[in-house]
Amino acid sequence: MFPKTEIPRSFNAPRELVFKAFIESEHLQNWWGPKGWAFDISKFELRQEGVFH
Repeated sequence: MFPKTEIPRSFNAPRELVFKAFIESEHLQNWWGPKGWAFDISKFELRQEGVFH
C-alpha cells in the first residue's frame, strides 16, 4: 500500500468561491485542464458515488 500523500494548496480567493470552483460545472469548465483547453461536461453529479463525464 502506498503512503498517503498530501499536496497543500493556497488560493487568493474567498473560501466560498474556491468551493464553487470544485463543485459547479460552470466553474470547472473555466480552469480544469491545461491553458487553452476546452471541454464539455455531459454529466456531473456531486454526491458519493456520483459521476463526472
